[in-house]
Amino acid sequence: MEFRYTAVNRQGQSESGSCSARDKAHALAVLRQRGFHKIEKLAPSDGAGDSFLGRIFQAQPSSWDFYVFFRQLAAFVKSGESLPLALADMEKQQPNAQLRTAMKVTRSHLEKGESCADALEKAKIFPPFAVHIIRAGESGGGLADALWEIGIYLKQTGEIEKARNAALLPIKLILAAMALCIVAIVFELVPKYKRLYEDLDIPLPPITKALFIMSDTLQYHWYIMIVGVIVLSFLWKRFKVDMKPSYDRLLLNLPLYNKVYRNLLMYRFTKTMELLLPAGISIVDSLLLTADVMNNTAATNTLIKARDRVGQGYSVASSIRENDSSRVFDYIILNFLATGQATGGTNDILRDASVFYREMVEMTTERFSKMIGPIFLLPVAGSVLFIMLAVYMPLFKAMEGLK
Repeated sequence: MEFRYTAVNRQGQSESGSCSARDKAHALAVLRQRGFHKIEKLAPSDGAGDSFLGRIFQAQPSSWDFYVFFRQLAAFVKSGESLPLALADMEKQQPNAQLRTAMKVTRSHLEKGESCADALEKAKIFPPFAVHIIRAGESGGGLADALWEIGIYLKQTGEIEKARNAALLPIKLILAAMALCIVAIVFELVPKYKRLYEDLDIPLPPITKALFIMSDTLQYHWYIMIVGVIVLSFLWKRFKVDMKPSYDRLLLNLPLYNKVYRNLLMYRFTKTMELLLPAGISIVDSLLLTADVMNNTAATNTLIKARDRVGQGYSVASSIRENDSSRVFDYIILNFLATGQATGGTNDILRDASVFYREMVEMTTERFSKMIGPIFLLPVAGSVLFIMLAVYMPLFKAMEGLK
């Protein structure tokens, strides 16, 4: 989404403009990376490109789309093909509309003589960390290798995200099945019993009266439900930026899932740092770029504050620990980072840690998938039990009266 901002640049001048970001925390990280040190105003843009229908019909590029893009571009560079011609060929095969448009923008800037990193940056869709790695690769004569490494990184992180989403899929299916069953019962079964009880003039217990009221509301006042969904969707769109910190805190502390989520954050941190530091990007800039990909408000704020302390001469581990009020970062990786920085083996430790956390994400995700299915069957069973009791309880009481 687009954000409009007013901020103070390095020269102390106030400047206004717009930037693309996932959320408000992401936008702050992008602006700090551009050199703005005081953000006076930051708000979502109400432009047409941010419309609900626009987001539906122009889907955001996935990690796989970016992976294919960077791997193809690396192959063209290794073969000696010029970048503008390579992008022209890739455009014809690209199914994602946003990425295809970004390729055209990138190609137009390359044809003007700009560098690959600058051209990609002006497309405003590619990850900032990738732009920095490409800039470092261009200056060192290793553009193809830089593109190749970015592709591998995006593939691995995409696979982890896919596994995480697959673990959440049973929850969505169970909730959808529960909703369909309840709707079917309320529309088909409940009205028949309501007419029967009215004809027999059987006294109704409170639980049955409540069910009949719900049934009447769904059948005769369904438009109220539709209006409610529209209002809730509008409120979510309006306040989701402000609600994201609370949502992120919920994920960090949600029983069962919090272990998956915390390991995922540590994987993002270690894998991104592992990619940035060997490319020659400074530790200060690496922390800011890593904050950009964390997609968690607490983790992003911690790394941004830690980056300021590292710039003052403090160690990475102590800077993160000092600012990690939400306890997002695992003490194990912080201890490893302290050791690595003292011995000069930070890159090796980050590589080993990223492998470790990848395995932890896979293991905790598998465990979460096995545990969550039976747990979510409980509300399904409870809902069906409530409906059955409400429907048949008057019959049981009527039969007792006949005896």
